[in-house]
Amino acid sequence: MVLVLALIALAGALVHNHEDFTGRSFGIFSDVVPLVMYLGVALLGFVPRLRAAATWALLITAWIMVVTALVGLIPRTAMASSAVEYPDHLGVHILVLVVQLPLIVMLIRRLNGAVCRWTAPR
Repeated sequence: MVLVLALIALAGALVHNHEDFTGRSFGIFSDVVPLVMYLGVALLGFVPRLRAAATWALLITAWIMVVTALVGLIPRTAMASSAVEYPDHLGVHILVLVVQLPLIVMLIRRLNGAVCRWTAPR
């Protein structure tokens, strides 16, 4: 389940990067870093010895995305000249926030050891 949520969070990050950075090239940072952080670290969670470290790394990554999505909205709301672009920009940032939240909840439950059918140790 964590892998599925990590893939959804990755998709949100990639949609944001391609929508928000249209026409600009950020090279490795726009595609490869989110791919490695979400998919690579989620796959490391299948290794029993690395599960806790992978869970923490994914949780930190998801929170970084939430904070940057929120911070990315601040300058746009204050600029009247960007009123035309604002609805699309707002929608993309809301998408990034929404897809991070289920992953964050699942990872916190895993770290707290909450027993449920998705996070119970096998």
